[in-house]
Amino acid sequence: MAKPRPPLWRQSPSTKDGGSGYPGFIQNGAKLGWLLDFVDESIMIFEPNKLPELKEKQDILPVLSVLENWQLTVADVFRWLSFI
Repeated sequence: MAKPRPPLWRQSPSTKDGGSGYPGFIQNGAKLGWLLDFVDESIMIFEPNKLPELKEKQDILPVLSVLENWQLTVADVFRWLSFI
């Protein structure tokens, strides 16, 4: 049985020096980040001043305000990526 691995956002280099554990893109001003996990087909959501949130299957993903009318699920993302 495989040893469970910590969530990818906890593996961020910033945690080594006492940082928040958030990926650098949020610390550098990004408004939204998605970290895709192809093993369990989930997406970790990162937004400034919020705890990371795990989305799966039919969960609706947050989008930037310029795309506010666009609804996209986790399943949609992985379905699209299966064509690549």
